[in-house]
Amino acid sequence: QIGGAYIDRFNISSDTNDLKEAKVYLERALEIHRDAGNLTEQAESLHGLGYVYENLSDYKKAADYTQDALSIWRTAGNRREEAWALNNIGYNYAFLFDYPVAMDYLQQARQIFQDIDDGYGEGWVIDNMAFVTSHNLGYAKGMEYQLEALAVYEEIANQGQIAESLNSLGRYSVAVGDYEPALQYFQRAGDIWLQRGDTMNRSRAVNNVGVAYAFLGDDERAMEYYEEALEMVISIGDRWREATMLGNLGEGYLNLDEPEKALEYCLQAKEIYEEINHPDIYYQAANLNFLGRVYQKMGDFDQAERYLLDGLEMMEVDRSPYGIAYLTTDLGEFYYDAGDYEQALEILNQVLQLWRQISDPYGEARSLKLIGKVYEALGDNVSALDAYLESITVSETILSQVKAESFQASMAAKGIDVYQLAIQLLIEMERYDEAFELSERNRARNFLDAMGNKRPDISRGSDTQLIQQEELLRSEISAIENALYIEKSKSPDQQNPQLINDIKLQLKAKQQDYEDLVAEMQINNPELASLVSIDATTISETQLLLDDNTTLVSYYLTERFPLAFIISNDEFHVVLIPTEIDKISTEVESFRALGLANLENPQPRSLENLYNWLVLPLKPYLNTSLVGIIPHQALHYVPFSALNDGVTYFSEQYIIFQLPSSSSLPYIQDKTGQELSNPLVVGNPDTQNPDLPSLKFAAQEAEKIAALYTVQPLLGSQASEYALREASAGTGIIHIAAHGGLNPKTPMFSRLWLAPEKGEDGQLNVYEVYGLNLDRADLVVLSACQTQHGEVSAGDEIISLNRAFLYGAPTVISSLWSVDDQATGEMMERFYSHLQQGMTKAEALQAAQKEIRNDPEHPEWQHPFYWAAFVINGDPGKLHEVKSGPADQLSILIPTRYRLPIVTLIGTGMLVSIIVLGIFIFRKIRS
Repeated sequence: QIGGAYIDRFNISSDTNDLKEAKVYLERALEIHRDAGNLTEQAESLHGLGYVYENLSDYKKAADYTQDALSIWRTAGNRREEAWALNNIGYNYAFLFDYPVAMDYLQQARQIFQDIDDGYGEGWVIDNMAFVTSHNLGYAKGMEYQLEALAVYEEIANQGQIAESLNSLGRYSVAVGDYEPALQYFQRAGDIWLQRGDTMNRSRAVNNVGVAYAFLGDDERAMEYYEEALEMVISIGDRWREATMLGNLGEGYLNLDEPEKALEYCLQAKEIYEEINHPDIYYQAANLNFLGRVYQKMGDFDQAERYLLDGLEMMEVDRSPYGIAYLTTDLGEFYYDAGDYEQALEILNQVLQLWRQISDPYGEARSLKLIGKVYEALGDNVSALDAYLESITVSETILSQVKAESFQASMAAKGIDVYQLAIQLLIEMERYDEAFELSERNRARNFLDAMGNKRPDISRGSDTQLIQQEELLRSEISAIENALYIEKSKSPDQQNPQLINDIKLQLKAKQQDYEDLVAEMQINNPELASLVSIDATTISETQLLLDDNTTLVSYYLTERFPLAFIISNDEFHVVLIPTEIDKISTEVESFRALGLANLENPQPRSLENLYNWLVLPLKPYLNTSLVGIIPHQALHYVPFSALNDGVTYFSEQYIIFQLPSSSSLPYIQDKTGQELSNPLVVGNPDTQNPDLPSLKFAAQEAEKIAALYTVQPLLGSQASEYALREASAGTGIIHIAAHGGLNPKTPMFSRLWLAPEKGEDGQLNVYEVYGLNLDRADLVVLSACQTQHGEVSAGDEIISLNRAFLYGAPTVISSLWSVDDQATGEMMERFYSHLQQGMTKAEALQAAQKEIRNDPEHPEWQHPFYWAAFVINGDPGKLHEVKSGPADQLSILIPTRYRLPIVTLIGTGMLVSIIVLGIFIFRKIRS
């Protein structure tokens, strides 16, 4: 009885994690039961001591005590306890890095559980086999066992263990860089634990969803899940998990470049860990590492080194290969930042082998990138480039597995810097062809893949429940938006500001739920899984696609130097932009914030500065009339047609169009050749939204364009989303003059506002554009507000209305900012008139823009705000005659092949020169 009492005290102590006290009680119980000759109780005590030593990280003693228990169970013929002892011994040998012995014990345990038909025990053993295999042969092999365990648990319908297996599968998926299935596993586990009312375990799944989003590059979303998990564990008083969530939030703030907040959260976590003295030290070690990285970010290298080393030392006690690899990589990065390159290189080369051993591509890619940076700092550019290129190859393997577009954009942004590092080196090594081709590999990766594949219907292949959820969420979002419109349509004195704010928050949450659901449907879609990755074009392949009259300018912004690749069908040049990337960004912001606000100055200085950087150094190589601009990062916001030298605009010197990348050319050209006929003209829809005023000139614009083609426009209530869907399949031109809106937080909800009809809410969102049949469309014109842009990621991936329509049509005209209603109406009428007169799409837009800014009845229209917002994307149309020089011969910078000796100019054209000079002076004064 006394021995039994001690075992009871052990159970209490182990539940409260007071392992040293538990150990004392078990040793006393063992002594008493030995004296009494109670074999069963001796075995229980020995088994318990094995558990205690395992949690104290003394795995050899744990295995020895459990081995003694095993001998007793075998003698007694207790097969079930024999199997559990074998399982525990195998688990302990895994931490002694004796993996073959560990697997031998586990195989014996599994066989016994199978013999006695104990599915629960068998599943548990297979869990441990997955753990051992993942550490020995890599996470991919470990997943095979984990899937076996899941099948066993599903057969016996053990929901708790099913959830555990799903959660483990999610963790393994993260480790091998397969993040979308990881999200799916975590969400399924969380749903089971929610149904079971298991808040503690559900917090694990929610936290892990955050971890997956962090790896996908969406740190803000990750933080939302960390916060939710923290609230859960606080509600149940779980201090250890509270510390874990606080540490994750600390790392999240560090990733968001907020080191002060990160320090606050990590110190809170550290205090709790020290207070509770929990035996599981993995997350405590990780938190010490987080603290080291925070101090490193803040420039306190002494504190940083201390915490990084302390964290690694603790992690080595825990013996987690993944944790050791992660923390060792951070230590290598620290020594690189501290300038100790030899130490950094030694550490990073060692840890690279560990990442490869455990089959973690994310860690491998990161280590390779850091190795490249160290070699570059040591002056070994060849080795640095090799490491960068190897890192890129591994990263692209990870990205190729990601199917949901919202994840692709954030993932592309997360890995951008290694491309820039490699391209910078290639330029410095004068390997220009390779630099261009690598820039194409980096540029708009998921957009290119989508263009090169037939776009699947995401509902096809999805289960009925997901489809029903999608329909329900859409109707809920529509109902919430209607409620918002109703409240906002009231007179100001009757509106309820708190209710409006609450509805907006509810709407934001539902839109995020919808985006998550679309991602889940894409993950499950078998057609998406079969999409092939499209190769980027080489220089020679690009040149074969260009005619004699076209030059491409592909900009690429790196931290060290911005540059431009210039390609014609027989020439290739690289020009370094004579400024810094920060200055370019500043001027772009200056124009958008100030230049568009001050309409009295028709030539903002920022546009002249951008011209001097982005155009002037390129002029010697721009010897064709047609110039295709491929923007990069901040340059997506630049109105290139309005850049000027103080006298003439870039768009007066050349006919300009834009492309997402040179690699998109083959797919855009394949779509050309449709007739520009039978247009569908939509204008001034009756949106029934009180926030959106009627567009009087949009209606007039639509009527005039329709009259040019003798078709009937869709106006007011007829300008509906339903009508657009029905009519889009049979038209060569789609023109939409309506309100448009950008939703930067949930870009799939950027939209055109149309009229509601027949169950359609009138809001044509980005995700719905993909469902339009645009097979016969040669031109789509979005005469609306801010349709050119969504969020531009560092990887140049844009989820926007413009890109969505470009999936289906070869040419899309869209706007960079909210445009003036009247000026836009006039310009569009002139654009279509020129199109009917035989001009190409790009020529027609150029001519219309010029006429608007020179309109004598509206001198205010000289400002780029009125005419420069519209950009032609994709196919510009083939010029009717090949011109071998700039479009406007009044350009002050005449290309070399057209220059004459200055004496000849003076002697033969004095009068012309005086007239031209007078025009220049007049323009300059007018500016």
